[in-house]
Amino acid sequence: MESSLSSNVSNRTRRLHESDPTLVFLDFSRERLGKEGALAIASALEGNTVLLELSLESNHIGDEGVVAISSALQKNETLQKLNLKLNEIGKEGARALSDALRHNSTLQELKLEFNDIGNEGAAILAVALETNTTLQRLDLSSNDIGCKGAVALASSMEANSTLRELHLRLNEIGEEGALAIAWTLETNVTLEVLDLTYSNIGNKGVAAIAVALETNVALEDFDFKYNDIGDEGMTAIASAIEMSEDLDVENEGIEISYSDIASSIERPDTPLERIDEGSNSMGDEAAS
Repeated sequence: MESSLSSNVSNRTRRLHESDPTLVFLDFSRERLGKEGALAIASALEGNTVLLELSLESNHIGDEGVVAISSALQKNETLQKLNLKLNEIGKEGARALSDALRHNSTLQELKLEFNDIGNEGAAILAVALETNTTLQRLDLSSNDIGCKGAVALASSMEANSTLRELHLRLNEIGEEGALAIAWTLETNVTLEVLDLTYSNIGNKGVAAIAVALETNVALEDFDFKYNDIGDEGMTAIASAIEMSEDLDVENEGIEISYSDIASSIERPDTPLERIDEGSNSMGDEAAS
């Protein structure tokens, strides 16, 4: 059966299969690969010893395509970054990726934005995070993940000691999911970036995270724009930042005011270097 892949895609896939030493980054974004293309790339990726970064963004490869790519990841020993954004990946694809993460020892970044992972898929991935020791950045933005998925991911962070960035924006994780994340932040010492933009965490959720930040010494960037946060939540965050000065000796003499929180000023000498509150409902009490 004749391949429907373009000559350009076929040529790059051949070079991937041959481990072309000049091919360290490969971008197949929006190439209409589908399952057929994913299978061809997966076959080439298995034995490749050169490629460091692969983007398959927006190719409709679906769960079947991801299963093939995941199988290749279990054998590949060089790939560090993988972009699977916008690929109609669901629970079964998440299961395959979870298996890969339990075996792969090189992947550092996994981008899965705008797929259909859901709560079950997030919980399946969370199992792999408990033992994975290489992944540093995970993006699950806009994946229909609710509080149950967030709770599972938060629980995995209690055991994980390598993940540095977790992006969950555009998911309905709610207050319960935020409370679970807050609980984890109290003891986690590696997570540096947390993105909960448009996640419906509310005042109680952000207040719980604020309490965790009083003892957390690792988080540098916390983004919680567009969560309908009012004075209660903003005041709690500001208070947590001020209290952190007493907990980190590197912060001695640095004053952080409520107005600093309001304008999202970066403070490189504080535990929390950047805080982005964006379009939340902050009143005079929290801003003064």
